[in-house]
Amino acid sequence: LRTAIGRVGRPAELFELPDAAFAPSCSGAVLALRRSELTFAILGDVEIYHWSRSTGRVHVLSDQRALIRERRYGRKLQLSVRQGASLAAARERLWEIELGNRRSRMNRRGGYWRIRFDPEAAAHSISGEIKVSPDDLILMASDGFTRINRLFDLANPLQLMTALRAGDSLASWLSRLRSTEAEAQSLKTHPRMSDSDDATAVLLEVRGVVPHATI
Repeated sequence: LRTAIGRVGRPAELFELPDAAFAPSCSGAVLALRRSELTFAILGDVEIYHWSRSTGRVHVLSDQRALIRERRYGRKLQLSVRQGASLAAARERLWEIELGNRRSRMNRRGGYWRIRFDPEAAAHSISGEIKVSPDDLILMASDGFTRINRLFDLANPLQLMTALRAGDSLASWLSRLRSTEAEAQSLKTHPRMSDSDDATAVLLEVRGVVPHATI
């Protein structure tokens, strides 16, 4: 992860912004498969789902620090809407009072960490190793994609991975997600900071034991 961040570089002439809250950032994750061990590093709200052929279960790998924060802001947004605020007003207030201050603490001691342009942020990632076997399935996805289960309950991780294993495509699930986001009552039933979010997902099937592969 540190190497990947370093390769991005720092286009200082573009991103020397006076307000740290608006400096660009993102979440990210790296997977490295070495023989039967999958090493992972997660920074931010990317999630990894590992479906094990031997157990039929899904192991969810995530940065719980990021998920707890996002759930807290989601609850505050929903509470404001239930109390009578318009969604637009609730979003604006939450951004000004909460999110702007939060982002100013990004990648600082006592704050929280995301990918910006500092490779040392990788030292604050959630990392570890898990055993994998041939025919296991691995999904790495951004929070925009995991709205499928985190926000809309279209499928839990096991249901999603079972469907993908049976032949469903990521594109079909993304299309279903976008249709749900676009429904007329969607913003009322599921208030959120953005109508839709960028959704990235990579699906991997372990076909056999390999010396080394990194994603």
